[in-house]
Amino acid sequence: KRQHQRSPTSRVLLMITQGTLAPIYSQNSLADIVTDRIREAIIRGKLLPGERLAEPALASEFGVSRSPVREALVRLEGERLVSRQANRGFFVLSPTETDIVVILSLRVMFESLAAELVIDKLTDDDFDNLEQMYRRQEQLVEADRHLQLTREDRNFHDYCVKLSQNSRLLDMWGQIMSQWEVLIFRRVEYYPSVSMSVLTDHRNILDTLKQRDLGKIVALHREINARVSQEMKILLQDS
Repeated sequence: KRQHQRSPTSRVLLMITQGTLAPIYSQNSLADIVTDRIREAIIRGKLLPGERLAEPALASEFGVSRSPVREALVRLEGERLVSRQANRGFFVLSPTETDIVVILSLRVMFESLAAELVIDKLTDDDFDNLEQMYRRQEQLVEADRHLQLTREDRNFHDYCVKLSQNSRLLDMWGQIMSQWEVLIFRRVEYYPSVSMSVLTDHRNILDTLKQRDLGKIVALHREINARVSQEMKILLQDS
């Protein structure tokens, strides 16, 4: 099994060196910036599953007060990237097989609904936008830029959901997709060869959307998510 243990001092130094938890000097909303930084650290595995997130330590590392750190942790709790335990504080998401099944099952349902709502409304401009996303993904796979690929992967799947303009669907989608990013980044980071399957899957999705075949797109989402779910379960056992 893979070893994730790392001394607290060396891990903090690594995160600061890589810029994930570097001090913040921007005049933008501190809570927004802290939220993004902690989210990225969780996605990249710099903050380990099950790790306790101490507000004073995070505030010191970021060079901010505890207030934006606490606000960020509350936001990330809403995304279920962290959980709160009474009298103990916040802890990083530690995904289980049940989490994998639930997240990917919901993703199939939400994407299928989004496809139903927009498939007959997609324009040439929409298809051009999706093609541009696909080309960026090809470049990121070639460059082995896994975090950026994960973000572009999400942008691709976000497209039809956002286009639906269904506020409740968007809310529910947002609740699972940060957790999905954690799972997908680990999948690509541990097994870089699956990057090519990301391209294959997205090519198939895009071509099927162009055919405006709702039944086929729903079946495709089910097939892709079933395969990814199985891959993630194996990764969870090996890590």
